[in-house]
This record gives sequence, structure tokens and C-alpha cells, in this order.
Amino acid sequence: MKKFIKGFVFAIVIIVLLIIFAILLYFTYVQANSSEAKEYLIDKYEINKKDLFAIKYTEYIYEDIADCSSLWIKKCSDDPNLLYKYTFKFKDNNINVYEDKEGNFTDNYEEK
Repeated sequence: MKKFIKGFVFAIVIIVLLIIFAILLYFTYVQANSSEAKEYLIDKYEINKKDLFAIKYTEYIYEDIADCSSLWIKKCSDDPNLLYKYTFKFKDNNINVYEDKEGNFTDNYEEK
């Protein structure tokens, strides 16, 4: 019985560590893909780099050229020029940055 409890606790610890590793890997992936959008916000609004944290990265496909019901990771859009949407945490609000097919950025940030 004692070996079973030790094995069970060890398995739980390994599972928790794997979950933490997966979360860290996800946020590293999001940060890496959002670097250009982050630089855009820093240059445009002179925001401190340490205050921005990328929390979401979404790739869009125009709905006329894709079967939207079969997409798992990408999302459909009715805008043919929309390519990516990046969401950043900044202080108490979220900033969405949109990238079109030409590489131009727009955002929804309102300076106060």
C-alpha cells in the first residue's frame, strides 16, 4: 500500500510538471509569434516593453476559400485581408492588434 501511494503521488507530481511545461511552451510560442506586433505598439505609443504581455495569437482564413467547420486552430473571417490577431495584456486592459496580408498593423488601443 505504501508503494502504491508513493507511485500515485509521484505520478501526480509528474503530471503537474508536464502541465506547467505545456503552459510555458504555449506562452513562449505566443510571445515569439507576436514580436512584430509588440514592436508596432512600442513604436506607435511609446509603451514600455515590460508592460506588454502577449496572451493570444490567432491566425485567420477568409471564409470563402476554406471550410470553416473543419478548422481546429485557425479561425474564419469575413474580411479577406485579415491575417492575424494578437491580444496583449497591458495594465488592466487588453489591446488587440490586427495584421493584414500586406503586413500592416492596426489596433484598438485608446490612449488615456
